[in-house]
Amino acid sequence: MSEATTSLLDCSSDGINIITLGDFDIQYQGQSLLTSIQRCYKLLELLRYFIVFRNRRMLPETIIENLWPSVDCSDPKNVLRVQVYRLRKVLEEMAVISKSQQELCLNLTYSNGYYLFEVGAHCQLDTDIFEAAIRRAESVGEKEGFSIDLYEQALTLYNGQYMDGAINNEWLIPLQNRYHRLYLQTLHRLLEKMASMELYQEITEVYEKVPWKPSFPINGAMFADKDDDNGFVKE
Repeated sequence: MSEATTSLLDCSSDGINIITLGDFDIQYQGQSLLTSIQRCYKLLELLRYFIVFRNRRMLPETIIENLWPSVDCSDPKNVLRVQVYRLRKVLEEMAVISKSQQELCLNLTYSNGYYLFEVGAHCQLDTDIFEAAIRRAESVGEKEGFSIDLYEQALTLYNGQYMDGAINNEWLIPLQNRYHRLYLQTLHRLLEKMASMELYQEITEVYEKVPWKPSFPINGAMFADKDDDNGFVKE
């Protein structure tokens, strides 16, 4: 891995890392901060929701409609208020563990009828790093080796469907489709660049590692999951 790529994807030991591509988690120094609420499904769904719509003002009615459309109670807003109260306590605990009380990494406020979930500068989201690596790979032009390195690093971040495991996920589907499509495009571009450099063994190794194995037409050949010499099937 190049030094430039390492600096792009390296997670700061002093920050909080939010993992959304695959199993959802929030980590500090490699340790999960969600252990205490892993069975609190409503709370986790609310946290997922706020992270997806971070730094945006959200109406309580919109949150309830998306997360709990069939909630059977006389006061659904109170259900939301209770979960928000619990979530704030969790965020306070995260701040203590990560020693970020002076500048909160994750902050949830309510003002003028809207909730606002803010993600601070000391937090890193895997989706931000994923997209930044892809943009950088596409901007390096003829530096094939450097772009290959960046594409590979981006793909290592995609460990599954965006916010995998969400229960009421209809509101998530457009974003899940977007990130999966971006993953497939990145994989295709990486394999194309490798094929142009005749790195056939490397192509096979990449293809074996990725979680989804679609068939791609690459430079006049179809790459598929075949037991042949180099993974290519001539059309």
